[in-house]
Amino acid sequence: MSPVRARGAEAWVTLGTVGAAGLNYAFTLVLTVLLTGADFAAFAAGQALLLIAGTVAAAGVPWVLAQAIARDGRAPQQRSFLLRFSFAANAAQGVVATALVCALALPFADAATLVALGVATLSVFLSTVTVGWAQGLERFGLLAAIVLGEVAGKIAFGAAFVQLGAGPAGAFAGASAGALIVLAAAAYVMRHDLRAAPQARPVHGLLRGTLGMTSVQALITGMGVLDVVLAAMLLTGDADLAAYTLAATVGRAPLFLGVALSVAIFPRLSRDAHDGRVVSQSLRRLLIVGAPAALIAITAPAALLELAVPSGYERAIELLPYTLCGGFAFAVATLLAGALKAVGAFARSLQLGLAGALVTVAGVTAGALAAETQGLAIGAVAGAVTTAALFTWESVRRWPGAGWNLLPDLLPSIAMCGVLVLTRGHTFLWGAAAAVVAAYALQRLLAEYRRP
Repeated sequence: MSPVRARGAEAWVTLGTVGAAGLNYAFTLVLTVLLTGADFAAFAAGQALLLIAGTVAAAGVPWVLAQAIARDGRAPQQRSFLLRFSFAANAAQGVVATALVCALALPFADAATLVALGVATLSVFLSTVTVGWAQGLERFGLLAAIVLGEVAGKIAFGAAFVQLGAGPAGAFAGASAGALIVLAAAAYVMRHDLRAAPQARPVHGLLRGTLGMTSVQALITGMGVLDVVLAAMLLTGDADLAAYTLAATVGRAPLFLGVALSVAIFPRLSRDAHDGRVVSQSLRRLLIVGAPAALIAITAPAALLELAVPSGYERAIELLPYTLCGGFAFAVATLLAGALKAVGAFARSLQLGLAGALVTVAGVTAGALAAETQGLAIGAVAGAVTTAALFTWESVRRWPGAGWNLLPDLLPSIAMCGVLVLTRGHTFLWGAAAAVVAAYALQRLLAEYRRP
């Protein structure tokens, strides 16, 4: 792929992923109004489980499919076999994941919610094969359409079902509808590959890749919602749990940019495992865009944040600086973990991820016991920063000549943070400073994409 096409790929994937994240956040805010506090807590807990399952579904078998297509799957007959293998493998994983999700949801979900959550989990596993197919062929515009179409269908049907009185079960039924719509549309797009006579190939490598990709992604995704799961066990008040859940949901915003960049570079690294500059350039773009965006949200005056936070969730405003810092650190870890997966470093990724998970569990538990909700948030940040540092160290060690001098990209963010903090008490001045920061970040990103 030429540099111009590669940058276009990143743009498409970023548009789809970040757009889907924004739509999901808007849907979450709508549900805070449509659902009662107890129903929203049940939805949030189920959504956390569905997020883990959905991310594993999207970055396990589909990434193996994408890698196989990128390396030697250009003929329809080869892709036909790979698609059949991927659908079978993801269906098998989906059955297991559905059983696990339903078992974990038993304490908080009624029968209708449990069934809807189970069907949504299996539907998502089946639909994500299409993402791997588009990723392997580097049809990133189509990939963005798949991601956005699924979320749009989920919101349209989910909101309608909830309005009809279905409660959390209706929201999860919407997720099933969105996944099945995408699956039906993708079956038409992939019809030539599906109809072609499959050209068989040894499955040992595919099975190894499936096990490695799924294991790493399950760990990384589980770490992404580990603080929310621990909060449900450690926090005693429903209001505190709901506030932290909302803050954590917003704090995950930078993570979607990390995921998008990881998806874009995966096929390129799969073909050339020594191209470390691809990794450092993507990390630079994450810093250029993600750091200023997170700083703007962290330093936003409380009066502005209150306009975006539903009534009854005001405590979430105090927690946003912590969850956004943690979300940005975890975005770095996710991007670099995706790079390591592309080169087959599964065992090393698992070691680093487990170390970060242990720090997160210890930090969140100690923080919650010492200072309840705020302490829990601080512990989660410590875990995320540790995980990002571990994956950064491994990436620098593996690709030593990839141009890791990212300090010039960090210094402007540090300076901008000082300006935003100083003007935080004056909404107008802060707004002007935030506009300058956003414009500067956009200018730097455009300059980065114009580089040869």
